Amino acid sequence: MTMTFFASVQPAASLPFKPSVSCTDCRLRGCCLPRRLNDPEVASLSDCIDTRVRLKKGEVLFSQHDSHHAVFAVRAGSLKTHWADPCKPDQVAAVHLPGDLLGFSGLFERRHGMTATALESSEVCVIRLDTLDALTPQFPQIQSQIRGFMSGELIRLQKLLAQTRQRSGPRIASFVLDLAERHAALGYAPDSFSLRMTYSDIASMLGMTLATVSRLINILKREDIIDVQGRQLRIVDRVALTAIAKGRDDVCRLPT
Repeated sequence: MTMTFFASVQPAASLPFKPSVSCTDCRLRGCCLPRRLNDPEVASLSDCIDTRVRLKKGEVLFSQHDSHHAVFAVRAGSLKTHWADPCKPDQVAAVHLPGDLLGFSGLFERRHGMTATALESSEVCVIRLDTLDALTPQFPQIQSQIRGFMSGELIRLQKLLAQTRQRSGPRIASFVLDLAERHAALGYAPDSFSLRMTYSDIASMLGMTLATVSRLINILKREDIIDVQGRQLRIVDRVALTAIAKGRDDVCRLPT
């Protein structure tokens, strides 16, 4: 099966394949696009999601300025979206976990505004826009769900922008708590998760230097607020971490 919108990344990305599990039976149904849809709507949606793509760590799902023909739902693994500036290093915009949708940045101009890269072995569902549009007259709730996800992404970006005006301590604490909350929503342990982003990616997304991110995480470890072993991060003292995220200075001394 040849998918034209993967042409630019075909050398890296794994070939599309037909899914063996439908939206109706998917374990992510409750947190992905089918949530709040009834059974007939989910069945119709599943008909238009007949393709998935598997990516290895570092492979590109789509590139900035590629033609935009679909949005994508993360089924397994995680990806980051980032955009390139010829005069600066790539800027990381977001990290996407299972159940998240990505690819909204190109809806208006039909060109992707960012690049999406796998942070680990990942699998995504391809939701073709033309097929999705064809379902709208029959199931308008599907479009409402798409708008809901777009709104959620906008709110997340607005929060991220607001955090860049905070001091570095509250920024990193809020980031850790947000990831923990998102993993908990997927049914994982609320205080322990795999940190797939590099410290460099975290620094880029939070508007900090790599040295500052490394120093902050080491201080939080030393104060027994978090523990990091390899890629595994564990929240040891959630009360203290929450207090730091709220800007309190009496928990531990952090650089500004």
